[in-house]
Amino acid sequence: MSWQEEYQKALLDTSANPPDIRKIVDPHIPVKLYKYGSFENPYWKKVIYKAQIYFSPAETFNDPFDCRTNINYQKIIRKGDFRKGLIEKFGKEAIENFSEEMFQKVIEEMRKDVFVFCFSEVWDSILMWAHYANNYNGYCIEYDVKQVKKYMTDNLYPVLYEKEYIDITDNLIKINDNTGIISNLAKAKEWNYEKEWRMVKYNKAPFYFKRPLKSIYLGKNCSVSNKQEIIQWAKTQNKKVYTIEASKTQYKLKSHREI
Repeated sequence: MSWQEEYQKALLDTSANPPDIRKIVDPHIPVKLYKYGSFENPYWKKVIYKAQIYFSPAETFNDPFDCRTNINYQKIIRKGDFRKGLIEKFGKEAIENFSEEMFQKVIEEMRKDVFVFCFSEVWDSILMWAHYANNYNGYCIEYDVKQVKKYMTDNLYPVLYEKEYIDITDNLIKINDNTGIISNLAKAKEWNYEKEWRMVKYNKAPFYFKRPLKSIYLGKNCSVSNKQEIIQWAKTQNKKVYTIEASKTQYKLKSHREI
């Protein structure tokens, strides 16, 4: 069994004391992680100059299927830990008359309280430069994960790429320490080229990665003014700057060191 399979199995374990996810994941956290971004985002200076890790609610993701799971609501409202929580909030009589639509609204409201920051294992994804870095006008930040504090990496998980929605019905009937994060890590298999890792939190207070931020990769279409500004900043902060270029012979990207 691969560590990824062990990881998924542990997440879906419904026992009262499931396997420790951190013991499975921590040995495989990449040494470097990357974040693609656009200069059209009004917060880009905070993201780069202050090294702010800005968490977003999952409901705002560009993929409408992101973080979706299967839940048999009829089982949920009949028994189990999640039912108990619903009764505490809405009352037993209301729960007995819950429709599937009402149940889905409860789930959607809960998703608003979960905040996520997305990383990639790679800086040279042709598709990600197009999708997330404004068609090569943007940037990609490199973070040295060895410099990230443990209380931060304790919130870091690899994404599960699946052909079908993960069924978490049993996990809601028997809630344990891993139940809350499962649905926030599920994504369609078509996205697996992103090699994504996520930080998942239940508040949107930012983290700051000033020491871990090591380099900035600039897209080949980055404006001259943005490029000059980033380089001047990097000189004062002892950070590296690279420019992305297309390979002359392959569908690959290469980088050119500026400073």
